[in-house]
Amino acid sequence: MELAISDVVNSSAEYISDEHQLIERAKRDRDAFSELYRRHYRAIARYVHRRTGESHTADDLIADIFMTVLQYLPRYRHRGTPFRAWRFRIATNRVNR
Repeated sequence: MELAISDVVNSSAEYISDEHQLIERAKRDRDAFSELYRRHYRAIARYVHRRTGESHTADDLIADIFMTVLQYLPRYRHRGTPFRAWRFRIATNRVNR
């Protein structure tokens, strides 16, 4: 079964719309934030573990990163840059400290 380019574009657009709705709900709903956390935890954890090379340090940083995401999420505005880029910027800033 081959995917047409339009199928990929439609799928991406649906994912972005779903992600944006989830982010907006997560600003005021703990369950929605939990879902956002589950969706993004693995990518952040891999990134932080790769950057630090230390399990305990990485675990502390990951917790700090998600606390920061939770703190600043109400200020997040979708401006064409994916949410993923925003959260990786937070992660990079925390790891660099």
